[in-house]
Amino acid sequence: MYINKKSRSKLGKQMDDYLRENIQNEGIFWGVWAAMGMPDGATEDDYKDLEEGDEFWTDCLEAFMRCVLFDAKNHED
Repeated sequence: MYINKKSRSKLGKQMDDYLRENIQNEGIFWGVWAAMGMPDGATEDDYKDLEEGDEFWTDCLEAFMRCVLFDAKNHED
């Protein structure tokens, strides 16, 4: 799926907001998202960096997916 580079900053902020609101496991949040994806205390400049940096973009996508999968695994019965 192709995402326009100009849309990356908005999506990056949405991913960051989603994880901050929904991932309760600090090990997942800090060990994956803050370490591999968006830095803690991200600013608009950080989100704008997603538009230019393909490596940063793919790192954030991978970190987001890992967080969601690890969190889902923690909620299995």
